[in-house]
Amino acid sequence: VRDAALWGANWAEDAEWNLPVVPGMERVTGREAIVAAWVESMALFPFVNMMAMPGVIRVDGDRAAVTSYTSEVAVM
Repeated sequence: VRDAALWGANWAEDAEWNLPVVPGMERVTGREAIVAAWVESMALFPFVNMMAMPGVIRVDGDRAAVTSYTSEVAVM
């Protein structure tokens, strides 16, 4: 299911998405921009399987910061 609202709910309002191997997506900042970039990107792929692996989780009081790594298999 490609549900942009559901996918976007995984991101904080001030999140940053870094895709250094994709021109123009080296640093996407803010949930709204991240979801818009995801919607545009997904239009190119009839099938994508993404596996996310948390790398570092830092908790400070009631806030947390996560660095997550992904491995993707996509059909264009």
